[in-house]
Amino acid sequence: MLIDAHMHLWSLARGDYGWLTPDLPVLYRDFDVGAYRASTRTLPLAGAILVQAAASDAETEWLLDLAARHDEIIGVIGWFDPASPGTTSRLVDRKARGMVGVRPMLQDWPDAWSLLAPQYADGLAMIDDAGLTFDALVRPHQLSVVAALADRHPKLTIILDHGGKPSIAEGNWTPWAEAIEILGEFPNVRCKLSGLVTEARDGADADDLRRYVTHLARCFGGDRLLWGSDWPLVTMRCSLAEWLATARFLAAELELDDQRLFGANARDAYRLETA
Repeated sequence: MLIDAHMHLWSLARGDYGWLTPDLPVLYRDFDVGAYRASTRTLPLAGAILVQAAASDAETEWLLDLAARHDEIIGVIGWFDPASPGTTSRLVDRKARGMVGVRPMLQDWPDAWSLLAPQYADGLAMIDDAGLTFDALVRPHQLSVVAALADRHPKLTIILDHGGKPSIAEGNWTPWAEAIEILGEFPNVRCKLSGLVTEARDGADADDLRRYVTHLARCFGGDRLLWGSDWPLVTMRCSLAEWLATARFLAAELELDDQRLFGANARDAYRLETA
C-alpha cells in the first residue's frame, strides 16, 4: 500500500501563504481534500502526510483540523519556531492531535546558519523528545547547515525534503552532489524522493532525473529514502500519477525495495501507528 510522504492543501482565503502569488497560475487556487482524492483515485493509497505551506501557527492548526476530519491524512508536518515561548507544551499537544514532524521552511531564512544559534538549541532538542521529526526544506547552498544540525543533534531524525532541491533544469551537479554525499553519512538523516520533477524542465522524463535519483539512492540507501508526491506543486510539470510511475520505473532500475520506498520507510520515519 502506498504512503505519500509529502503533499499540501491550501485555501487562498486564509491569506498567510507569502510565496503563493498570481505569478504561479497553476497553483494560485484552492487545493482541497477532494482534489487530492481525485488525483489519487486510481492508486492504492494507504494515507498521506500533509505538510505545512505557510509559516504560521494558524495554518498548522488548520492542517490538524483537516487531519481530524479526513482519514487519508495520517500525519501532519507543522510549522515550527524553535525560539517561540511555549514550544514544549505546543509540540506535545500537537503530537497528540496527529502532528508527526515540524518544518521551519529554512529555504526562506536569510541566514539558515542562525538555526544553530544558542537560542534555538532547547527548541530543537524538544522535537525528538516529543517524538517528532524535523523536515529540512533547503536549497543546495544550505545543505551544509543540515549536516551541521545532524552532527549537533544526533538523536534528531532529520528528513531532507525534495532531495535538497537540485537544479535539474540547469543540469547543475556540484556542489549539490558533494553535499548530499556528506549528508548520507549521518544515520539520523533520511531523504524524500519528492519535488525532483518540479526542479526539472518542462516535459522532463526519467532520463532527466536518473542521475539525481541514482545519487540519492547511493548516498542514503533503500532504507532511508521516502517517496512523496509534492502535490499539487508537481502539477506544474506532470500529474501525480505520472510522477509516481516515473519514480517506480527508476526505483526498479536501481533495484530498490518497492514496499519500503513507497510505504514502509515513511511509516518508520514518521513513527506512524497506522498504514
